[in-house]
Amino acid sequence: MVASRDSNRAAVVNADTLTTPVSSGGKSENNNFFDYRVGSIAGQVRNDLNYNGNPADTDNGIGGVTITLFTDPDGNGDSSDGVQVAKTATDSEGRYLFTNLKPQNYVVVEADLAEVAIHFRCDRA
Repeated sequence: MVASRDSNRAAVVNADTLTTPVSSGGKSENNNFFDYRVGSIAGQVRNDLNYNGNPADTDNGIGGVTITLFTDPDGNGDSSDGVQVAKTATDSEGRYLFTNLKPQNYVVVEADLAEVAIHFRCDRA
């Protein structure tokens, strides 16, 4: 969500508010709002005892694992060219959640176990 203004007379207060004076007979045009829908990325870290990668299995989640979210400007799945957006730890069932994400490419990195990087794209709904 971004607000833009037409002239130096209008002022952007925040992403949802513009203030603009209008004199008698005058006009203030192009006071625009550019909205987008935010997304989320969620997942789970699990102890895959039978090594089959099946999310329907009853494998236990692993709590306390650090998960870091980075931007992925070129969409190649490499976190080194991005910016860290957020960091969280998995809950007692191994779940994590990142919310209020702008539409763009992201890389999710699990830091505490074997190096694993998973590439996600958060698109407009």
